[in-house]
Amino acid sequence: MLSYMSLFPLMYFFYVLIPLGPLVYLFIRWRAGKGEPAEQNLGVKVIAYYFRTLGYHIALIGFSILLVDLLKNSYTTNGKTGTAILIIGLLVYAVHWVIVRRGFKENQFPFTGRVYMVFNLILTGLVGLSAAIIWISIILSKRPRDFETPLAFLLVYVIAWIYQSWEFYRPVLKNKKS
Repeated sequence: MLSYMSLFPLMYFFYVLIPLGPLVYLFIRWRAGKGEPAEQNLGVKVIAYYFRTLGYHIALIGFSILLVDLLKNSYTTNGKTGTAILIIGLLVYAVHWVIVRRGFKENQFPFTGRVYMVFNLILTGLVGLSAAIIWISIILSKRPRDFETPLAFLLVYVIAWIYQSWEFYRPVLKNKKS
């Protein structure tokens, strides 16, 4: 049975990630109306990025659930569920990564990619921060137990946040050296 900490990322799926596609599309369309050149395949591009983002976050959740079992030195039904979620997330991510790479000219219209990069950075940071708060509160309690779940989410999401930060700030750092 999945623990309370496993439900938190699923919650943000329903509140944040599901309406993300239409909101991003409307935002980019609005921005294009303010003088930016319009992209011909914007709707398809937003959908490809949307499912790539979903795949990324599904993979993070699956890896976190799998890591909980590994931290407990077991591989139970939760670990198998986490493995299945991880595999599906990676497959969805990979397919849509290929679609984005092959189907769109990112150097000509990079705005959609940057918007989704910001959302990924924010979401991974929020989940990592929440996991850190829960993990520290468990560790500071008088009888710490069941700390593996928030620790797993903390590790996975902080590493993902560091990666997302690097991807986001790398162009800025590259331009600063020039």
